[in-house]
Amino acid sequence: DDIVLRCERKGHKTRPLRPNYAFHSPQMDVYERELVDRITRVDARRATLAMYSTILGDCVDGKELDVHYWGSSIRRTVDFVGAVTSAIRDGYQLFLEIGPHPGLVRSIQQCLASKNAEGYVIGTLRHGYEERRALLEMAGGLHTRGCSIEWARVLPSGGRCVPLPTYPWQ
Repeated sequence: DDIVLRCERKGHKTRPLRPNYAFHSPQMDVYERELVDRITRVDARRATLAMYSTILGDCVDGKELDVHYWGSSIRRTVDFVGAVTSAIRDGYQLFLEIGPHPGLVRSIQQCLASKNAEGYVIGTLRHGYEERRALLEMAGGLHTRGCSIEWARVLPSGGRCVPLPTYPWQ
């Protein structure tokens, strides 16, 4: 509460979280051990696409994502910035946040800006926003950036292309 008050006095927007546990802290030690004991098997294997770990802060092979990795993920510090800047370093420019609300879009945009890198970041859904519209806007945004969209799956009842004017809208 003291930190929130100090931040608000400085003009920072805040939103306190009220969990009754502290993820990524020593408080999770007992749960890390319990999770590792309860997970019976994880088939860790080489990833077929680039995968960036927010625990390790870099691109991972995939084989290291065993039971102990997933157990440590609730205890270890998250290096989200490290993972995103590693992806930027490796040439990635398109970031899609899949989830019920885009909580990380702004953070990814800040990572791009800090590296003076070009990029596009979009989320899938937003609280208080009609789901179909949000998903169509996301698909349209990806399409305008060169991604191939299976439009027949998006619009199963069909549709038609219409020519757009070649001049700016007034």
